Amino acid sequence: MFIVMLSSLYSLYSITIALLVLLFILLSVFFILHKELSNSKIPILHEILQFISIRDRFIGESAIWFILGSIILIGFTQDISQIIAGLFIITIGDVASASFSTPKPKRYFIFKNKNVFSFFAFVLFSLPVVLILGLKIVPFLFLASLIESLDLQMNDNFLLFIFLTLSFLFFF
Repeated sequence: MFIVMLSSLYSLYSITIALLVLLFILLSVFFILHKELSNSKIPILHEILQFISIRDRFIGESAIWFILGSIILIGFTQDISQIIAGLFIITIGDVASASFSTPKPKRYFIFKNKNVFSFFAFVLFSLPVVLILGLKIVPFLFLASLIESLDLQMNDNFLLFIFLTLSFLFFF
């Protein structure tokens, strides 16, 4: 989000700059992942990836899905306000939802490790986006929170990027 805002201030090519920076970051994550798999770990980067990959199937999985989703959002949307709003919803909403989640999910509950409080925390902390896109975003915040909360057997951050990209393309 910071890359898009900063590059939009300095250049007419803000979308291109943001996409190139994200591609560079993605290639860097792939390089670090290659180093991890070949047992020649980079100490500080290994610790960072271990920290952010607690629930991942492999190290750096969430980072890769987040970057790929960001590329899709930025590449298809092409509107700075929608891009910033989408990145805000996903980053702030995800952090808020994770802050109110429970450590052990109940087996009979449809949410993975989320509860009602984490569902509404996602919506509440994402509400500043109304200042950018207006009140028509509110139903999409509830749907995004539902996607974040349900156990859909796929990375929820990537699904949120796909959902917001399609929502911005068809409804805004």
